[in-house]
Amino acid sequence: MNKLDLYTGLGGFVVAGDRVGINTIFTSEIDTFNCKLIDQKLELENAGDVKNVCVPEQSHPYNALIEREDFVPAEKYGFSSLCIEDFYEGVMEYPDIITGGFPCQNVSQANLTGSNAGIEGESSSLVEEQLRIVSALEPKYCVFENAKNLVNRGLDRILEKLENLGYEAQWGTVSATAFGYPHYRHRTFLVAYLPSTKVGMLGIDIFNSMKQYTVNPGEFKLPLPHEDELWVKDFATVKLPRSIKYRTKRINSLGNAIIPDIAEAIFNVLLDAESETISKLEIIALDDAYKKTEISNLSNSKNKYGFLKMADAGCLKGSYLYESKCRDTLLNPTNSQYAGLYSTLIAKDGNNNFTCKSRLTRPGKLGGLVGSIMSLGVDEGGLNPNFCEWMMGYDLDYTLLPL
Repeated sequence: MNKLDLYTGLGGFVVAGDRVGINTIFTSEIDTFNCKLIDQKLELENAGDVKNVCVPEQSHPYNALIEREDFVPAEKYGFSSLCIEDFYEGVMEYPDIITGGFPCQNVSQANLTGSNAGIEGESSSLVEEQLRIVSALEPKYCVFENAKNLVNRGLDRILEKLENLGYEAQWGTVSATAFGYPHYRHRTFLVAYLPSTKVGMLGIDIFNSMKQYTVNPGEFKLPLPHEDELWVKDFATVKLPRSIKYRTKRINSLGNAIIPDIAEAIFNVLLDAESETISKLEIIALDDAYKKTEISNLSNSKNKYGFLKMADAGCLKGSYLYESKCRDTLLNPTNSQYAGLYSTLIAKDGNNNFTCKSRLTRPGKLGGLVGSIMSLGVDEGGLNPNFCEWMMGYDLDYTLLPL
């Protein structure tokens, strides 16, 4: 299978695809550090701004420059053009899968200002670009990822638009703990697919089928802070933060990243379905465990922010939504299910060293991983990017640039 990756970040979906043999044909990313990583480590072409992906050639901002100055955009700007004509004319293969974790700033509860805007916010509204590209290329599958709060900040509208495009879909909230990482990091994953795919025709339950790739509840790949405090302090801490090049940018990019193991499990289910390895898969049963709603009636039950509050898991089939009535405590544990976990890595953890006392007074787990390590009595230095890579499921030095 071939995959187009949008909002690539540091490449979590790329890593997951590589693990299972799914080829990434193009990426789309604008962050300077992530662009360097895509170029130097992943060695993939980058289309840059998602707004310029799959647009007509005449509408692409490079077009006039190419005609006027006769230059290669990638050589001057570092970005390659990926226009709709590239697919029409066979220059680029159509992707079987489109993946993307669109910006979460207006959805995430970790953002203490502006999260009520949901997918109508300045950043999170970029999901519309992902939907535009899905509409243009009609892939078999598309995978969306965002903060867990997406279920009541615009998931309903995304599902309505997918239904209009002829897709069925399943969504679920998945925590890092399900794959052995000792922090919750609940995230909403949405998998859409054409009814003609094997997932659609066979009625595969994607999220229940994922469980064959999870760990036993409470089993973790790293020691918890109280289990080996000295080891945690030693591994998590860099005494001289400025001695590590790009340390802040490496950590902040990891704070925005997905856990590759989750995407890998989703991809494995899709591949098993395509090869009809049915013995490894669960069939979805749309019974009394689901609340059934006709999608045309959604406008009758919006919350005060203008969005429907959805269940943490469910599916879209035909013109109906089926919302799960039961919480899956393996994939989506409560915040009190496991004792002594770390706070998850957040996007600004690289900006704060262990001298930043405010990390200890943030509500809930909003002090991030910095706050967790400080709670052990660490008051100098900063986070080690290798520790952050391990916590997020990436190889050690994955974010270390060769140049």
